[in-house]
Amino acid sequence: MFKKTLLAVACCSLTSIAFADNLDGRSAGVSGAGLASDNFADGIGLNPASSARMPSGRGYSLQLGVSAFASDENELLDNASDLVDLFDDYEVSGVISDSAARNRAASYLSEMAGNSAQINASAGFQLNLPNRFVAAALFANAELGVGLTSDVRQSDITLLQGADPVDTDQLQSSLYARGALVTDFGLNLARQYDNTVYGVNIKQQEVKTIDYSASVNDYDDDDFDADAYTLEDSNINLDLGVQHIIGNYSLGATVHNAIKQDYKTVSGRTVSIEPRLSLGAAYRNDWFSGSFDIDANKTENLATGGESQFARVGIQLNAWNWAQLRLGYRTDLKDQIEDTASVGLGFSPFGVIMLDVSAFAGSNNTVGAAIRLGAAW
Repeated sequence: MFKKTLLAVACCSLTSIAFADNLDGRSAGVSGAGLASDNFADGIGLNPASSARMPSGRGYSLQLGVSAFASDENELLDNASDLVDLFDDYEVSGVISDSAARNRAASYLSEMAGNSAQINASAGFQLNLPNRFVAAALFANAELGVGLTSDVRQSDITLLQGADPVDTDQLQSSLYARGALVTDFGLNLARQYDNTVYGVNIKQQEVKTIDYSASVNDYDDDDFDADAYTLEDSNINLDLGVQHIIGNYSLGATVHNAIKQDYKTVSGRTVSIEPRLSLGAAYRNDWFSGSFDIDANKTENLATGGESQFARVGIQLNAWNWAQLRLGYRTDLKDQIEDTASVGLGFSPFGVIMLDVSAFAGSNNTVGAAIRLGAAW
């Protein structure tokens, strides 16, 4: 059930608009590290300046990627789905007369009490179009972040454990989903001056806020993006980036979403898209690269409503310029998201075709996966 629900939310992201975030199949393998070391083939998700770092005579590339991430320590998603499936068996009458079924429902509610879960899903598209004056790229990104919480009433558990049949409309326990779907369409411009590259993403940013609430007998994760629970708005925003290369070493800095924007939800809450300054350092040679990135400030976490601030470290081993092994680690300094370790494999024969797959996991039932397919010429 957990996998089914995660897939449903990921598909919601893809069909709601299209393409997404930094954690594609390559960057997920190094846990999102690399803003100081990425080049044009790595994509502009981490650093808008990276598209200017290209070999002579090269620079065209096309990339597609998707990722999904979930943290569900106490299996809230599984228990909620199992409870809905049980209620569906009594949909016609709405009355649960079987004592075994009532006890199972009470058990599911007990397991759900006080628990929460977080889901992120993303997808992305990028087309690099270099020319003699400036490196350029077209991109479309979308990221869905949702946090699910429960409000379980002890009176419902007591009612279900009693001797009498229970009408599911009597239950007062609820489930809440909060988050947003953020979609960017834009143009990347980057240029190199001596050993320094600069870049900017100019983007139209569309935000669909999610404020979903339903009683446990009416819960349906397909309704997260229904009109009754969402509001949409849009603005112009910018990402800025710079990299400075010193031999095999490099330094980098980015500001994502340089213009702070506030968006309302159907319940009147405010969701903020805030500037995030990140700093990075890296070492790179023909067969090895290592990167360390850290966010210099905290920003609102769309899935939890709290604030996150990440530090990331990653290494990549390159064999014969066509096979890569990646390892990484990411920690949230504000403890909103579980720490995760990642592993990834990349295949890039002749530097033309790119296939990257990654998986990451952490404690408390935290898992994720990502894939990227691309071509460069």
